[in-house]
Amino acid sequence: MSDTPHYQAIMDAIAAVFAQENANPGSVGIDRIRELSILARTVMPNMTAADIVAIGSAKFEALTILAAATDEAINLLSTDLQAQMNTLHAGISQDINNLDASVRAAINQLRATSETAINDLYTAKAAMMETLTSDKTNELTGIIDTAKLAALSEISAAEATAIANVGGGREAMDQGILIADFTRFIGQGPFSYTSQLPQTYHSNQMDKLFKLLLGMGHDSERVRHNRVPRQLLPFSDDANAVGVAQQYTEYAQSGNQQNYPTFNIAAIFLKNPTDAEISTSLNYCYSTHWGSGHEGAQLFRVLPNANDDNRAAISDLTYSQLWNVTNSTVTSRAQSISVPAKTTAAFVLACSEHYWTSSSGYQFVKECSFFNLPTLRASGLEIDGRTAQQAFLKNNVSDFAPWKNAA
Repeated sequence: MSDTPHYQAIMDAIAAVFAQENANPGSVGIDRIRELSILARTVMPNMTAADIVAIGSAKFEALTILAAATDEAINLLSTDLQAQMNTLHAGISQDINNLDASVRAAINQLRATSETAINDLYTAKAAMMETLTSDKTNELTGIIDTAKLAALSEISAAEATAIANVGGGREAMDQGILIADFTRFIGQGPFSYTSQLPQTYHSNQMDKLFKLLLGMGHDSERVRHNRVPRQLLPFSDDANAVGVAQQYTEYAQSGNQQNYPTFNIAAIFLKNPTDAEISTSLNYCYSTHWGSGHEGAQLFRVLPNANDDNRAAISDLTYSQLWNVTNSTVTSRAQSISVPAKTTAAFVLACSEHYWTSSSGYQFVKECSFFNLPTLRASGLEIDGRTAQQAFLKNNVSDFAPWKNAA
């Protein structure tokens, strides 16, 4: 058994192949099996009994099996393995295709679901925004007073600026004193006016004076604003006096300047919100001169022919002179006044400029103001700022327009 090592090496190689195949089926290639089969067939005819004993019966049996394997059997095995491999590959490919189709379907379904969800979200958001906008619009519409918007739309930019500049930002209800400073225009030649000018003290001039204050002006061609235009002055609980108070010196002047001096008109609008008439005292300071019969001073009441609950029915005013004076002085006084229930009345003070001479020149004083104002509110009366504002803002077509416009 001189070749036993040779057989042993062959059998070890065969055993290693079988061990590899058992541990990892299919890992030994067909070409390797064919090579071992040819080798087994080569050595088998020359083996002795001693060789067989030496390699062992198990290995010899394996060698016999290998030697008996013909090329045709190996080819069949190879073909079968290839068929199995093809079948396996086809199955794997189909599985992959099926998986790919399933994945694509799942992705498409997810995309469609996501797009639907996003569209639904946008639709819901749009509906919510529309509802929110509608609710807010309705809420704001309910809050804003349409009548106030209509009134504000009638105010020009210049008038709005005037409101902002009057009263230092006080509320409208605190702006209830309207005042104007006028110069009597004398002119020259055919445009000279003397006896045609307003008489500050006279009861038959009340409507003319009030309309001048409103900016209507029966005598607008004969008078003009002096230094400052009409003003709407603020009222406050701590104010002692509101109006005009001024003194100045002239070093040369004409007789007309003395006898037809400048004059002031001030009006305070007092509202009685109660169901009964209210009587109280109105305190005021005034100046007056007396020379031509066109000066003096007076206080009169202007009363509409309907109360505040029915302002739309107002069609006329009643003028009542409460006091007048025809002398030359600067002083103050208190006048008893009354305001009917549920009514707003205007109390109008008309004053002429006081004049005297001194070593310093010709002295002029104008005084036209209301004072001790808190007593008015203490009596139950209110300052009617809305009517005062309408009197200030409107180029009124009638003397009762402020009451109607403030309804």
